Formats: sequence, structure tokens, C-alpha cells
Amino acid sequence: MSLSVNFNKHSQALSSAYKEVRDGDIDKWVIYSYEKGGNNDLKVLNTGDRGLDELQEEFDDGKIQYAYVKVKDPNTELAKIVLIGWCGDGVPEAKKGFFNSHLNEVSEFLKGYHLKINARSESDIDPSYIMKRIDESGGSKYSININKNAPPPKPEPILPVRSVYQPEKIPNITELQRKAPRERIEPVRSVYEPIKVPNMNELRRSAPQEKVEPLKSSYQPVQVPDISELQRSALQEKIEPVRSTYQPVQVPDISELQRSAPQEKIEPVRSTYQPVQIPNITELQRSAPQEKIEPVRSTYQPVQPPKPKPINSARLAFLNAGKETEPPASEYRRDREDREKAEREKAKREEQERLRQERENAEQDRAEQEQLELERAEQQSRKAREEQGRLEKERTEKERLRRQKEEEEERLRLEEEELLRQQELENAEISGTTESKTFSARVLYPYDAAEDNEMSLMEGEIIVEITQVDEGWWQGESKDGSRAGLFPALYDYDAGEDNEISFREDDIITEIDFVSDDWWQGTTSDGAVGLFPANYVELI
Repeated sequence: MSLSVNFNKHSQALSSAYKEVRDGDIDKWVIYSYEKGGNNDLKVLNTGDRGLDELQEEFDDGKIQYAYVKVKDPNTELAKIVLIGWCGDGVPEAKKGFFNSHLNEVSEFLKGYHLKINARSESDIDPSYIMKRIDESGGSKYSININKNAPPPKPEPILPVRSVYQPEKIPNITELQRKAPRERIEPVRSVYEPIKVPNMNELRRSAPQEKVEPLKSSYQPVQVPDISELQRSALQEKIEPVRSTYQPVQVPDISELQRSAPQEKIEPVRSTYQPVQIPNITELQRSAPQEKIEPVRSTYQPVQPPKPKPINSARLAFLNAGKETEPPASEYRRDREDREKAEREKAKREEQERLRQERENAEQDRAEQEQLELERAEQQSRKAREEQGRLEKERTEKERLRRQKEEEEERLRLEEEELLRQQELENAEISGTTESKTFSARVLYPYDAAEDNEMSLMEGEIIVEITQVDEGWWQGESKDGSRAGLFPALYDYDAGEDNEISFREDDIITEIDFVSDDWWQGTTSDGAVGLFPANYVELI
């Protein structure tokens, strides 16, 4: 579905209503809205010619509507056209988001207006407020009512107008520069301060107890001492039991080093460590701890104590000589590794924050999409319920009409059966009274047979063997026996309408007026006046 307004489906009706207002009289208006079903097809909702008061009643709180109305400017007495875009409070939030863009599209379609109003409340469509906006947008507060019969004003004499132009003096740039105060321009000092490179020699002198030598090789063979010399010196010393040859490596105090060189920044060096040359025999090599410096890891390795054996002071001296402190370079490496670790952790936190933000945005988009789908589902459900209610109402109405029709047919059928039954009873009574009795009669008026079972009558002839077969009809035959059949008879008449009269046999009707061949009008003996059939009576 397109998100823009569709003017194509009802383009002819839209343009026709728009031109009628634009080219028509003042107070004409037209209001547009969308078709039902959630699409953006614009259609004409209603039109009128009674101005803003009538138009105000057309705005619906649950719709988006666009009104195009022509009014009269109270100041200039000229026609002004106003375009009103209405967005009610009951419009769904998803639909409200398209109101501004749709209003711009409608503004492009409904051109030629003087004032556009974006209305969102009842006060924005009040006629007094709209007329106030027109008054303010006109730019003039005067009336143009002119008395056409008044004489034209006398023209005033035209006086020469002096020029108000004065040439501008061109400033002397050189003079302005001499008069301008001179300020001494001082050189701008740089805020950059070079990083002081620490002097390694000074650091070494500040720690005289440490002998730092350049690293030539990662390994040097241990020099084997003179065995005989060691044995002679061992005889002169008291043999004591050896507890353990391991002692933990002493880590230098970094703060002490920093105090010894407070103004210098120590940069990391490659390595100042050199393995200590320990004169010892093979047993000493096996028992002596061999340290391997690695970044961040512990340098401790468990050492198996050697078997108790005579040891002299020289051997102890060699062992003690290997207990040197860890060079400061390891601390620099640790600092660098700590910084790298901190940077990695920072990058990891930033990546986690970015992922969290993406998840939140995705969840928000998903929530908005779910809300739109929920609103769409509710709208479809509401339409389905309305359609179901309408169909149910139509079905109920059809069922009611069907029952009513059946009841009416049943009533008519019963009435017809009752009427037939009464006629059968009357016919039976008449037949019972006339079967055993026939009579003759003289024809008063001629009659032409209209059906095959009827007989024609001639005035004055005698009809014999007469029997009354039905109310108003007799059956007989001519005296010569050439004709036989049914014919109308003279008998009592009961009025069937309000303008008719009733009479009985031998009653006399006076003041007869021959209205037509079949119906006459007269007055009975009791003073009733009305119509009666002509074939029921005989003139005397």
C-alpha cells in the first residue's frame, strides 16, 4: 500500500468539487476524507453553501479531513479561500504520523487558497477563530466602502520634491590605518611540551646496588669450579643440614625507583637481565632453580631440595649470588601489557555497548511493528464485528419480514376459507329454499349475456322456471324454451361503501339522479342519500 495520498481513483469528483468552490459563490465549501478500509484513496465527503457554521459540523474526531471553503474578508469585502487540515484526537497514532506529509500533498492539489490552517482541536475550526486569522493575514485594517455618489476630491498642487540623496564620502584607508592603535603582536607559544626521555645511565647510578649489563645471549654455560679447592674449603667448615635452596624472587619497589628519579619518565627497555654465572657441580646445576622470565606469568618453579652434603662458604656465596632481584624491565612490560589489556577491555566494552544499543533499537522497532500489527488487527476485527452485526441485523430483519408475510398469508388464507365456508352455507340455504320452489318473472330491462352460461333478456318477456342460485343471480329459461341460463335479479342491497345506501324489497327511492348507466343516486325513505346499482331497482 502506498504511503502517499491517492488522487486518481476519484479524480473527476475531487476536481469538480474543488472548482465549484473556487469559481463559485461565497460560503461554498467542500470537505474531503479517505475511503474506509485503511487506504489513502481521497474522496469527496460532503459539500455545502452555508459557510463556516455549516462546515464546522462536518468535522469528525476520529478522521483526518481536508476542507476547502470560500469566505468574505470583512475588511476588504473580497473573497478569500481557506484550506483546513483536520486531524482529530481519535485518529490512530500510526495514521497521525502521515498527517503533515498528506496535508502538503493536498495543498499542492487544492491550489489557490489564501490561508491554510492546521487544525487539531475544536477551537481551531471555530468560525470566529478562522475569521480572526483571515483578518490578521490580510495586512490591512481599513474598510474600502466608498460612496460612489460623492464628488471626486480636488487634486492638490504638485510641489517640487527635493532630493534627499547625499553622496557618501569615501574613507581614506591610509589615514585610517595611521590613526588605528597599533598593538604589539607577541609570538604565540606552543602548548606542546616534549616528552622527556629518561636517561638510563642516571637510572643505573640512582640504583648502585643493581648491576645492569646489556643482554648478549639468552644463555651462558655455567663455569665449573675447582673440585679440589671446594673440598679443602669444605673440610674447614662446619657441616650444617641444608633446609632448602629456594628463596622467592625479590621484586623491586617501583615507588622507590620513581622517588629516586622523580623528574624522568622511564620508557620500557628490551631486557637488562643476564643469567648469573654460578660455579657449581652437576648436582648444583640440577638443584639450582632455573628462572625463565615471561610476561605477566609467575617466575616461580618448585625446586627439589638436594641431598644433605657438606657445603662450604664458597658454595653458599655462589648460591646467594644468584638471588638477584628482577630487573625493572619486567615492570615496564607489565605496564605495557596492562595498558594493552585495558585497551582491549575498553574496546570490548564499546563493542558490547554498540551491540546493546543495536539490540535496544531492534527491540524498539519490533515493538513498534507489533503495535502497528496489533492496531491493524484490532481495526480488522472491529470491521469484521461491524460487518457481522450488519449481516445479523439484515438476517433478523429478513426473518421478521418473512414471518410477517407468512402470518399475513395465513390470515388471508383463513379469511378466504371462512368466506368460502360462509358462502357455501348461504348457497346451501338458498338452494334448500329454492329447490322445491320455482317461479316466473317479467323482464323489466333488456340484458345482454356476458358469459357463455348467461342468457340475454328482452324487455317485457316472461322468464319461467326461475331459481335463485346465488345472491343477485337467478337461473331460468324463456317461455318458448329457446334460451336458458343465468341473469341478474332485483333484490335487497346492502351498501358496500360509505357513499352508498342500503334498501330492501318494495322500498321506494326518490330524487333519483342518473349518474351513470350502472350507478344511480337517490334518497331512501329514512332520508339517507347515496349511490346504488341501477339493476337492483325498477322505475315506477
